[in-house]
Amino acid sequence: MLVFSDNRKVGAIKDLVVKENGMNKRFAASVEALNHVLADTYLLAVKTQNAHWNIEGDNFIGLHGLLDQQYGELNTAIDVIAERIR
Repeated sequence: MLVFSDNRKVGAIKDLVVKENGMNKRFAASVEALNHVLADTYLLAVKTQNAHWNIEGDNFIGLHGLLDQQYGELNTAIDVIAERIR
C-alpha cells in the first residue's frame, strides 16, 4: 500500500491514473471543481460586502448586521476552500 504525505492511501500502483504533469486525474478533477467553488464564493463575498456598504432604509441596522455576518463567513469559507486546493 502506498501512503502519501497527505495521508492518502492507494492499494496498488495501478490505482493511480497519472496525467502528463504527474497529478492524479481524480485529484485534478477535484481541484478544478474546487476552483469553480472558490471563484463563485469569492464573487458572492464581494457582492455581499458591496450590499453591506450600500444598504439604506428602515431596515438598515438589521440588514447591515446580517450582511456583515454573511460576508465574514464567506471570507472564512474562501480561506478553507483555498487551503484545500493548495
